[in-house]
Amino acid sequence: QVTREYTIGAAVTALTVTEAMNKTIFVTDTALGADCTLTLPVPRPGLEYRFVHPSTTAGTELILDGPGTGEFWAAGAAANTLTLVGDNTTGIRTLRCVRVTDATTDVFCYVLSGGVA
Repeated sequence: QVTREYTIGAAVTALTVTEAMNKTIFVTDTALGADCTLTLPVPRPGLEYRFVHPSTTAGTELILDGPGTGEFWAAGAAANTLTLVGDNTTGIRTLRCVRVTDATTDVFCYVLSGGVA
């Protein structure tokens, strides 16, 4: 599938990400002036999104939010949101939907590579 690029404009503070945007690279405008919340679709197998939030946007955050609760898997536990700070040292961060199974959980969650704040 073809990867697309979507620029998050300087004035954007909220964006709804859809399943149709699968395989999209989201790049924040270097003039981003405020935090931006991206609401993601329900995790489904095969969904993958990428984010570039450069250090020139210092003081701003990309907040990845799901439509429900516990849809992210971070540091070995379910989380309701993930926050990315302006930092280009990690390059492109990839958010993939994977099956998470442990003693109490067997669900699809989003897992982020490249670290969070």
